[in-house]
Amino acid sequence: MRPWFVHFAGLCLAVIVAGSFNLAHAQDSQLPKSQPNSPIFLSVRRPVVNTAYVMHVINAAEHTYRHSHNRFGSWQELYESGALTEAQGTAEEWRRVAFATGPEAVPGYRLTLIVSTDGSAYSTSLREIGNAGCGLSLFSDQTGQIYEGTALDCPKMVE
Repeated sequence: MRPWFVHFAGLCLAVIVAGSFNLAHAQDSQLPKSQPNSPIFLSVRRPVVNTAYVMHVINAAEHTYRHSHNRFGSWQELYESGALTEAQGTAEEWRRVAFATGPEAVPGYRLTLIVSTDGSAYSTSLREIGNAGCGLSLFSDQTGQIYEGTALDCPKMVE
């Protein structure tokens, strides 16, 4: 994706969001003052996250961390050591992934990262929040293989 297209898409998104806020404000000001204000709900979508990139970055960060610490690291250790940032620098697409330290380390997803007590292995999962538990889930470990799955009780998605 070319940088000019990314800037253009970001500008379009900003205009849409600003327009939504202005529309909501205009609707709110048109309500009669004698009635209590009804809540106006805005639907602001989370940024689209390429979950495969997230898992690739985590795997690369784990191997970077292991190279310098002789063991795999917890999420907090990866985040604080700069291993995630270093891994993101290796591929242009990976730079677009945003991480945080909390339980929703990737917006819209629940990240679980478990490291063995001796630090010789790790297992990670990334599960979409919402969708009644039937959203996308990705799994990986120290082998670097990434697996995709859904809960067994979920309705089948038509492709």
